[in-house]
Amino acid sequence: MFTTRKADIGVAMGQRGMQVAKEAADMVLQDDAFSSIVAAVEQGRAIFNNIRKFTVYLLSDNVGEIIAVTVASLLNAPLPLLPLQILYINVVNDAFPALALGVGEGGTALMQHPPRRAKEPILTRRHWLAIAGYGLIIAATLEAAFIVALTWLSMTQQQAVTVSYKPS
Repeated sequence: MFTTRKADIGVAMGQRGMQVAKEAADMVLQDDAFSSIVAAVEQGRAIFNNIRKFTVYLLSDNVGEIIAVTVASLLNAPLPLLPLQILYINVVNDAFPALALGVGEGGTALMQHPPRRAKEPILTRRHWLAIAGYGLIIAATLEAAFIVALTWLSMTQQQAVTVSYKPS
């Protein structure tokens, strides 16, 4: 025979309702301290800034490689980077610095800035301009190293590719 008391039903319903509210909420407070909310917002801002730094770094390097290879292809010149070198740069050389940027501590003035707009993208126009600028600098450095190695230093194409591989 199944019997239940009203108090048991109320407790069970309250617990389920609380669990549903937790799942639907944007933020669940573990305590009543306002400082917990401030700390959470500060940590969220730090994570968002780290994502931006991480993304700008990786895109800048890849844009530089793309520009260098595209310019060489358009000029019908030898490629300053080989496909395997580009893969190595992306997998090994870029991963660890980008990860370091991704887990960095937030600055002390994070909470001094006003909140960003809700519709603001991860990368703003200013970030895209920075990516393009850094990409052009990387491409110019890579191409310059390749040209200097080929012309002034009279290296073979294979040696010049090895020299141009280092600046990235």
